[in-house]
Amino acid sequence: MKNELNINNVVYIINQQTPFQNLLPNGSNLQQYRIYLDNLLNYFYEEITIEKFKEVNMGIGSFCKFDDYYREKELYDINKIEFNSFYPNIILKLFENNKIKFSSPEFAQFYQFIVTNKNNIYNHPDTDINTKSILRFIINYLFGASTSTFNRKFIIDNPQMIVDYGRDINTKIYYDYNPIYIDTDTIYINEINDDFIQFLDSCELPYTISYKINALFFRIKKFITEDNGEIKIRGLQQSNRSIKNNRPIQYKKEMNDFKNNIKIRNRNLKIRKILSRGKVQ
Repeated sequence: MKNELNINNVVYIINQQTPFQNLLPNGSNLQQYRIYLDNLLNYFYEEITIEKFKEVNMGIGSFCKFDDYYREKELYDINKIEFNSFYPNIILKLFENNKIKFSSPEFAQFYQFIVTNKNNIYNHPDTDINTKSILRFIINYLFGASTSTFNRKFIIDNPQMIVDYGRDINTKIYYDYNPIYIDTDTIYINEINDDFIQFLDSCELPYTISYKINALFFRIKKFITEDNGEIKIRGLQQSNRSIKNNRPIQYKKEMNDFKNNIKIRNRNLKIRKILSRGKVQ
């Protein structure tokens, strides 16, 4: 190797790259992806070997389901499960079990290192917004690059297997544990019991759980959530710019009502806490 593959060197060489938004303003993500990997891999390896893979016709896509019973109902204190770097970790799992191949052994080693050490790289003192942006892009774009018919250099041989593996997990969750909403790497659910935790652990993929989430779902990929005071709006028009195109803001009244109800509810909870402390005294 030209340079040792370690966290310090990974952060250093990423920080030498042109910021993501400036690299190819008019270029494609695929071009940016290849430029970054050419630069990074050439820093670590004397030689990069590439195996050409046949193009893959992708079949059924990712899993997304919504229990219509909860449509436009305000939901309080539900739970959110997120698989961390879902597809990248599935890629590593299948690679380690010899189910898929990387087009380059050097790239396989590098990719395995940055995914496994993602948090340590993020927390490195020299890591900044640009470092995180490039790292996140390289990790997440491998799947998309592998489904493309162009610029097929740093890829895996069977991206459909990644989708299928994820769908198998989500299908079991949907039919066995009755989630409210599930979309690829994210699940909203009322109850988390021991059996569900045991299943999540059996997947051997990193995940996090957020409790006491408030949410209002309208349809697939269109919803609003509140977590500890932070409001997130997904897939809904949020500005008045759409009015220029005669497009009304979607679900404006429902969103405003939900936000107001959250404020009222949080205020009431604070009052109850104050009163309960008074009773204890």
